[in-house]
Amino acid sequence: MLASPSSPECGQRLRAARELVRLSLRDVETLSRDIAEKKQNPDYYIAHASLADIENGKSVPTITNSIA
Repeated sequence: MLASPSSPECGQRLRAARELVRLSLRDVETLSRDIAEKKQNPDYYIAHASLADIENGKSVPTITNSIA
């Protein structure tokens, strides 16, 4: 059974995946900035503080339709 999008378990799973590939929050921020710049689409960018909030269950991620 999948966790609901607002479940703290989702953030924990996201953190586990990030740590599995040995990326820091700032690494993810930098990589997302690079992708956003290459695609000329700011929707690909995530600030490290926003990612931390999602991982800690303080915020729910949103998905936009503009990402292709």
